[in-house]
Amino acid sequence: MIANAMKDVLSADTDFVYGRSGNDAKRDNKEIGIHAVRGGTIVGQHDVIFAGIDEVIEIKHTAASKRVLLRRHSAARLWQPWTRAI
Repeated sequence: MIANAMKDVLSADTDFVYGRSGNDAKRDNKEIGIHAVRGGTIVGQHDVIFAGIDEVIEIKHTAASKRVLLRRHSAARLWQPWTRAI
């Protein structure tokens, strides 16, 4: 969702690039890098990193259990008009 929002405000020819295996070249300006890392008992850790020259901005969300994700999903369904009975 965040990557799609970024792509909406960038130029139309921006591409998502998944992973960097075997590619150690500098990222192209029209690329949005997406990576997935899984390990241990982490159920929901989401990081958005904006890395520039000499600075990094990070946004982070961590869920310690799947209950957090389930509660958010259930609450979101209440606000979706197409899921409510009329």
